[in-house]
Amino acid sequence: MNTPISCTNFQKPCKANLTIASLLLFLLLTSFYVFAQNSRNDSADGVNTNEALLNQYVKSKGNAVIVFDETNIKQFWIDNSVISRKDSFEILLEQAKSGLHESVPLKIQLANVNERLDCKVEIISETEDIGFSVLNNKSKVLSSSKKEDNFLKYSIVSSVFHLEESNMLSFVLKFNSKKEVVSIKQIILSFSDNKESSYLVSPGTIHYTPQTLETTSTITDDKADTFTVSGKRTKITSPKKIITADNTLTSSVTVKNIGENATTIYIGYGAYSQNNVWLNGKHYPYKPTSETLNVVSIVEESYKIIVDSYPEWDKGCFLALNAKDDMSDIPNNSFLDGTITEVKKIDNGQAEITVNKPLKKIEKGMRIRIHGKSGAYRYTEVKVLQPGEEHTFTSSLRKDDSYLEYPSKGFPRGVYYVVPVILSYSVDSSKENTILISNFTVSY
Repeated sequence: MNTPISCTNFQKPCKANLTIASLLLFLLLTSFYVFAQNSRNDSADGVNTNEALLNQYVKSKGNAVIVFDETNIKQFWIDNSVISRKDSFEILLEQAKSGLHESVPLKIQLANVNERLDCKVEIISETEDIGFSVLNNKSKVLSSSKKEDNFLKYSIVSSVFHLEESNMLSFVLKFNSKKEVVSIKQIILSFSDNKESSYLVSPGTIHYTPQTLETTSTITDDKADTFTVSGKRTKITSPKKIITADNTLTSSVTVKNIGENATTIYIGYGAYSQNNVWLNGKHYPYKPTSETLNVVSIVEESYKIIVDSYPEWDKGCFLALNAKDDMSDIPNNSFLDGTITEVKKIDNGQAEITVNKPLKKIEKGMRIRIHGKSGAYRYTEVKVLQPGEEHTFTSSLRKDDSYLEYPSKGFPRGVYYVVPVILSYSVDSSKENTILISNFTVSY
């Protein structure tokens, strides 16, 4: 049995002079203790240093970044394949036909950004073999990752894509690896201006030229800010989309009829929702006073609907489905097939609505509303120009969510971006017109 080394076990002479064997054993045990303590301290310091450097790396990206880590990832990705750990999070992958392992699509919905930006996605991972793709909601690949230089012991892969190619600022990340599990420290989203974007964000001014406009008619350059357009029903638009949020649009254009025939000039905007739906009269109530109607009965064979009250209407108006009394469905994009041909008042106060197409998608008890007609842009001014006549068209419009009709004093609820439009329609539709356009500008 070995006796523990203790000073009380030694003979008196040994108190002053330990044997060489005892001294070596004492030094060995002491050295091991000091080494172990230093190793633990060095390890902790190393982890802390790495974390500090990683935080500095993220801060170097600026303030306009979004960071996902183990503290918040489950707030966004609740799928069971995403697992939060102490200092990182893991994503479980499944075998794919490509031979790699792939994750389920993991969605990110952005807010407080706009489509003019590019988004850079950086993955800081503890897994060396990791990649990913960015897809839109229709599974189209927008970009794929590339390997960057490692940072400390971490692998970094990144990819950049145009937000305007996403759908409603929503996109999907899909990870891949030869391994079944990838460990991620952080996902960083950063943003930069896409100068080639089709979207324009306030403030700015655009001076239109033939090179910055689109038309199927004959267009001829005269000067940098002056050009002629010929046709019977000419439509001139811009490929650039002006975002309306917190924005006042001021436009000015001079049009001269240099042809031999009278022409009607329409100046205005095409208005669109964020998911690129062209918004016009059918998306908004026919009148500000238009109320929701309750469907009492349906006579399918005669295309007739009985509703609980008599509404204001006009031939060609649309019937919006699933209407809300508080107008929260505006702009409504769900309609009965066909348009109204007739509305008759019934003696009991109800009304019989006849439409021009078979009744589909409508049921007894459904709430509906009379909406406007389709096909018109948001015109700021309409004027007939006689041969030789010139006129300068000016306007100033602003988006206002309180506007629930079309057209409104400004851009109504639901309008996300607009596109300037000029129409030139010959009064005699069989004859061609020619107009001279100059100093066409829009400030936003």
